[in-house]
Amino acid sequence: MTKIREKGFTLIELLVVVSVLLISVGVAGDLVVTIIRSYNKTRSLNEVEQNGNYALAKLSYDLKNARSLTSPTALGSSNLVTMVDQAGDSITYTIESASGLGSAGSPCGSVIAVTRSVNGASKEPITNCDNTEGVTINVLVSSFQLVSVSPYTFAITIYFAVPSSQVSQSAGSYFRTSVVMLGASY
Repeated sequence: MTKIREKGFTLIELLVVVSVLLISVGVAGDLVVTIIRSYNKTRSLNEVEQNGNYALAKLSYDLKNARSLTSPTALGSSNLVTMVDQAGDSITYTIESASGLGSAGSPCGSVIAVTRSVNGASKEPITNCDNTEGVTINVLVSSFQLVSVSPYTFAITIYFAVPSSQVSQSAGSYFRTSVVMLGASY
């Protein structure tokens, strides 16, 4: 009598293959989750960096080229600075809740933003205050500080952060600069 050999896998072989596949899928899944978290954190930090650099550059440019300073008039910290530029326009920068600012389709809500107003017109945020992709500012540690009146010298400190609704970990950075008003009359 000849034995006919059945083709197929034994139960042990199947269990080994399934175990190896489960371990491989688990490691690959963990790797994918780590890559996605890293991407989101990097994107958030880039958004903070771009907003901080833009806000400080815009504010520094206006301050350096201002003809005179309207407020603050005394040494100290403030969340508002108003100046008159070379064309005679009054420019005001404020760190405040940006509720209702921006275009009608994208209000900032309760996000804190740096706003800019020219000649008393409506305040426009100069930072991306979108709750899903923008940044917010910690108003407790952000300020415009007048440190000298001759020449007018400002120390600007703004802490930009990603709203907690965007990332599970905090992502933020301090932006500090000193600006001397070169065009101001004393």
